[in-house]
Amino acid sequence: MDNRIVIPFKSSEEIKVIRVIGWDSNELSLDGYEPSIGFIHVDLRPLQSMKVVYKHKKTIAHRRVRHRNPVR
Repeated sequence: MDNRIVIPFKSSEEIKVIRVIGWDSNELSLDGYEPSIGFIHVDLRPLQSMKVVYKHKKTIAHRRVRHRNPVR
C-alpha cells in the first residue's frame, strides 16, 4: 500500500513527515484531525464577518470616488 501524497513543485526535495494532520476548510470553519490530538476546529466566522464589512466599505468608497470623478 502506498500512503504517500505527491505535491508537484519546481524543485523536488524529499521531506520526512512525522505528524500528519488532515484538514478540511470552507468559508466558515477550518477543521482538522490528528490522531494524538483528535479533532481540531477553528471558527472562521469572525473573519467572514470582517470580510463582509470591509467589502461593503470598499464598495461605498469606490462609489464616492466614481461620483466625484465621472468618466468622460
